[in-house]
Amino acid sequence: MLFIANIAYASTKHVQVNIFMEAGCPFCSKYVASPLTHALADEETASMMEVDVSPFGNAYYVPQECVAAATNPSSIENGEYDIGLRNCFFKACGAGVAQRPADCFSGKLICQHGPKECSFNRYFACAKRISEPSNSGIQSYLPFITCMESDYAKVDSEVPSSLVSSCAEVSKLSVQELQSCYDGEAGDDALKHEAMATPEHPGVPWVLVDGQSAKESYEPDALVKAVREASNEHPTAGFLAIATRTVAGQYMQAMC
Repeated sequence: MLFIANIAYASTKHVQVNIFMEAGCPFCSKYVASPLTHALADEETASMMEVDVSPFGNAYYVPQECVAAATNPSSIENGEYDIGLRNCFFKACGAGVAQRPADCFSGKLICQHGPKECSFNRYFACAKRISEPSNSGIQSYLPFITCMESDYAKVDSEVPSSLVSSCAEVSKLSVQELQSCYDGEAGDDALKHEAMATPEHPGVPWVLVDGQSAKESYEPDALVKAVREASNEHPTAGFLAIATRTVAGQYMQAMC
């Protein structure tokens, strides 16, 4: 309930923007590179919003209570991606769940685009864990994600240390802290935190502005318009769980 409360009682001075994404999704990359980057570069818009990018996306673990939800009986044994398991995981273990099963975050993590995506997502979660606001107020993990995403297609499987180092340097993140997180339990905790913050959703990028789903658009000024509209209206309690359920059928034209 903590995640919902943060959205419901967001500061009246700032618009809360939550972007749920994953590595390897072209639509996520497009949204981060265009609407988000454009909004952050617009001083007026940037000053009126608080941005949180959650890099867990459509990944999932398989708690025991979700085993029966598999659409393909062999998907669990073969480690194949299964939409039934994904939907069950977020319903049982995602944002806003009061009582999660004890095995929510145990076992193998399954990512929509395979192990490479899992590795990138883990680096993103670790970057977020160790980052601090820059002088401009922008979290340093955001340029790290953008930098890593720009080379995603060039990576075969293992994430090269040279890419991590160069993107960390550009983002003013400690390479040592980042790698220590990735290699240890801190990386597990970082991913668990992002999983617990991710609500049920039809696909990614899933964008909430003050708890309400933003109109799907990849135009450069899409987020600027959404934030300014929300700032003018400033709706009261935009409850996350309600938003994700009521508009799921309206937001799936171009998503992963």
